[in-house]
Amino acid sequence: MMIPIKIQENQIESGKFYVSCEFDNIVDNNCHLDTGSTYTSVIWTPEIGTYPITGIKKRSSASGEEVEEEKITFDTFRIGDNIKRYFEVVRYKKERNQESRVGMSFFSNSILNFNFKDG
Repeated sequence: MMIPIKIQENQIESGKFYVSCEFDNIVDNNCHLDTGSTYTSVIWTPEIGTYPITGIKKRSSASGEEVEEEKITFDTFRIGDNIKRYFEVVRYKKERNQESRVGMSFFSNSILNFNFKDG
């Protein structure tokens, strides 16, 4: 199955990949596909802010500072035809102003192939 990706070029010949995600019928067309991240996270919105906390994720920032983020669980999380049910993600705090990020937790037990020529 093919999932369209958008590539946003950045400095020093680097870039970010973006895909469309759907979580419990909430669509985010700009989910950053981050193969270097072990977990999946979502931006804060008033609707996502209503989900109850189901856990805490402790991680280290780039500066080495420990940060705690809330975890929530979606009934369904979809990218294309790939669906995870009862999928736990990190919900960023409103003031962090982060984008949604799809990490390898979503793609566990999957094989990924990238076709850059055709997007």
